[in-house]
Amino acid sequence: MKYLQPISSLFRSKKIVAGLSTGALVVVILLAVFFAGLREGPIHPPTRPGSQQPNVQATDINILQNIEKSPPETIFDDPRASNLTFQFVTTQQGTYFFNYDNSFSVGPSPTKISVSFSLGDKSNNETLYLCPGCWLWKGYDVSANQVIAIQFTLTGGSPNDIHFYITVQTCSHTVEFSFTLVNNGNATGNATVQLQGDGISYWQRAYSVGQGQNLPQSGNVFPADCIAHNYNVDVTAVEKT
Repeated sequence: MKYLQPISSLFRSKKIVAGLSTGALVVVILLAVFFAGLREGPIHPPTRPGSQQPNVQATDINILQNIEKSPPETIFDDPRASNLTFQFVTTQQGTYFFNYDNSFSVGPSPTKISVSFSLGDKSNNETLYLCPGCWLWKGYDVSANQVIAIQFTLTGGSPNDIHFYITVQTCSHTVEFSFTLVNNGNATGNATVQLQGDGISYWQRAYSVGQGQNLPQSGNVFPADCIAHNYNVDVTAVEKT
């Protein structure tokens, strides 16, 4: 004997089927929208004005330094000195050498030299021992218009004196450099650029670099010393403009 399904139960089953069909249709629509979006590219939220920032870097850096030194020039000479006090003002930048010549000593003991000297605002005291027949020199980098003063006394040696003289070696120091500033950010930036050598800034400029711009630049400097340095071009600060 067959039993008929109650009408109310039948209606509920149809509602469930209808609900499932509607839900499946919604899923299909959402998937279609998703894949259509992938074909057209990802959707990004709008960029806020405050998030636009420059990003300036220095690339293609080329640096050439050239140091040319002159032959040493004698500026003071005392052939036989046992006690000395001497002072002068430099007229040019260069390396100044104190030369202690004990070549005519017959010994047997070394000559003791008690020295005190000043180079501009720097001063020092030291004791040197110079063997018979020996020669000793010490060099110091000094800029122009600086006072150099030296005083020394001798003990020991035979005879009890030395040949003391001061020489200077000048130089021309040139650094030529080039670089390209590249702004990979999304705003114009004002970039501060420095040429640095061993932690010291020898040159500085500011450049306005537009978004996506490549800006080639070059320059040169003439350092006051005669010493080679490890130079580099660095972007030290960038501000949005």
